[in-house]
Amino acid sequence: VVAASRPAPAPPAHLRPRKLSVTEAETLMRSPYDLYAKYVLGLRPLDALGEDPDARERGTIVHAILARFVIEGHDPEAADAFERLMAIATEQFASLDAVGERRDIWLRRFATAARQFLDFERERAPRVLKRNAEIGGRWERKLAEPFAITGQADRIDLLDDGSLEILDFKTGSPPAPASMRGFEAPQLPLEA
Repeated sequence: VVAASRPAPAPPAHLRPRKLSVTEAETLMRSPYDLYAKYVLGLRPLDALGEDPDARERGTIVHAILARFVIEGHDPEAADAFERLMAIATEQFASLDAVGERRDIWLRRFATAARQFLDFERERAPRVLKRNAEIGGRWERKLAEPFAITGQADRIDLLDDGSLEILDFKTGSPPAPASMRGFEAPQLPLEA
């Protein structure tokens, strides 16, 4: 028995993507066919009908809450910081009104995350000169064809020593340090 050869799609150069996001760089490494399906074949996964919101949607909402808190200029050291953060959370989670029990559970869980977030911010506050949320970036290279890597950092903060700190908030499990060092989880190194 002769094993079939591994698929090796080689689309014409004009069909290949000219930019990838930092999250797609990991997809390229782990499952290049997913990018082939998306960019060359034009395929998109369909959302299941009638499905409840999932962890991905929760993560999107949590990121939006934390970004709004910073963009609106709220002080994490203010006495009412927790209340302000929870007011933003209540507004953001309102999109889940159709599944009220899920919304209420996620909102209660977020209260724990909000306290952790504020503790984290208060601990580092003396070193932070300016907090910046949802900062987009683009790195272009001229190879045989122009190619760009794009991304959006959850936060880029200016510290009192003039350095920058890039933060990426994770609502799930963060990648293992060995995976990041081995460039198997390239999102943060690419953002840097």
